[in-house]
Amino acid sequence: MLRLPRPLQPWGTMNTTELHTQGYTILRRLLDRETTAAAAAVAGRLRMEPIFNYNPTTSRNDGRRRHADFPDTVGLQALLESVSGSGRAATDFVALESLPGCQAQAAHTDYVPNTALLDTTDDNVPLLAVIALQPATTLEVWPGSHRLIRRARLTRHTPKVTRRTVRLNIGDVIVFRGD
Repeated sequence: MLRLPRPLQPWGTMNTTELHTQGYTILRRLLDRETTAAAAAVAGRLRMEPIFNYNPTTSRNDGRRRHADFPDTVGLQALLESVSGSGRAATDFVALESLPGCQAQAAHTDYVPNTALLDTTDDNVPLLAVIALQPATTLEVWPGSHRLIRRARLTRHTPKVTRRTVRLNIGDVIVFRGD
């Protein structure tokens, strides 16, 4: 049974400005330790396979970053739908695992950046979320990078974006734009 450590705020009161300018926002301590332990136990029983992300110029994968479809047996769908609001549906759960010594991921998109995606408004852009199941989880992000392809299409110039490492603790959730 999903138990939350504090009352949920509607998505509209969370940092949607950060989500749409930086491309991500972090919801700290959204899940309690019992729920994350249950999710980690489910993930630990999955058969993981190497993951490949869409990057047309860099195809590196050392096989130490893996994924598997995640059966939501702990109530994550209900949680994510309650915080995302606007009738969004949480679907396609995937467990991710980075083994010791894995290389940093190359910059990539999780969706192929086609015209339909690039023309999507902020209210309808696909959102993705990563839930930290282990302490001191780190994730590389590129603040503002979700606007690069759109900007390059208009100006024929791609500005530089500096990578940033974010640290997540057990139960933290990073929500990011799919574009």
